[in-house]
Amino acid sequence: MLINTPIHQRKTSKYVNKVHVVSESNLFQAGALLATGILNTGVRTEADAALALLGEYTENKSVPLQSAAFVGLGLAYCGSHREDIISYILPHVSDDSVSMEISSLAALSLGFIFVGSKNGDISSSMLQTLLEKYEAGDKSLDEKWAKFFVLGLALLFLGGSLFFLMRTIIRSCGN
Repeated sequence: MLINTPIHQRKTSKYVNKVHVVSESNLFQAGALLATGILNTGVRTEADAALALLGEYTENKSVPLQSAAFVGLGLAYCGSHREDIISYILPHVSDDSVSMEISSLAALSLGFIFVGSKNGDISSSMLQTLLEKYEAGDKSLDEKWAKFFVLGLALLFLGGSLFFLMRTIIRSCGN
């Protein structure tokens, strides 16, 4: 059964743009953003609705909305290796002002999009961020989100000869 993406986009977009009176309005919007990413998985159109909608929410100050935007972009463009998406996500990976949750989900999203690509710009930025946090004794590396960060890095090398190195790094992060 094929999914009629434009129809489902209209149904979910009312939740993205609707302002609810209740305090959970961000959660409704985040769910709609995530649904947008899921609905656009593997869909390639000239309109590029997923990037247009989700891209603007990568700069949102709300953690649920920003998280959903990153995961939605990762799902929508999984395996596409689209270079134009890097500018929306990569700055959040190395930004010290964002939480480890946001940084990790951005890294995981890049891992989804560039799986197996061994992209040097992305991997060097991720490794540099991890090394800086480690050298600074940053306690955020002890959070559960750090494992998602490393997973995003490992996905870049999936299937390659350097995958064993990434697997070793992931195992050393686990308890």
